[in-house]
Amino acid sequence: KKKKKKANGFLIYHFTYNLEGKQFVDGDAKRVSSLFFEYAAKTGEDLSKDYIVVHMIDQEEESQRIRCTHDTDPLRESILRNGIRSDDCTYNFVGCSNSQVQKHSYVFRRSDSLRENETYVLKILPK
Repeated sequence: KKKKKKANGFLIYHFTYNLEGKQFVDGDAKRVSSLFFEYAAKTGEDLSKDYIVVHMIDQEEESQRIRCTHDTDPLRESILRNGIRSDDCTYNFVGCSNSQVQKHSYVFRRSDSLRENETYVLKILPK
């Protein structure tokens, strides 16, 4: 018997945040294949509502390459520490992979605090 193929990842909303303009400039749902999201899915959370990925940019160059400068580091840090507030909830930083760090992309989870996310990650990851 052939094994059934899993769906192509998890549907997670991705947003681009312009640090200089202090605004979201883009957003779309994308399929993500990630061991972290596999563990998170086992908790029963609705990944498409409880998680977002935010790509922080300073400016878009004509070549569509994105660069970040040290001028916006304090704002980036503030967002990572304080989270992102929407109309009905707050998304707090939960983590990122090495490749996401290089791309200035970060995963946020709907939660009340960074501490809640730390506890959550420790619970879902295998020991």
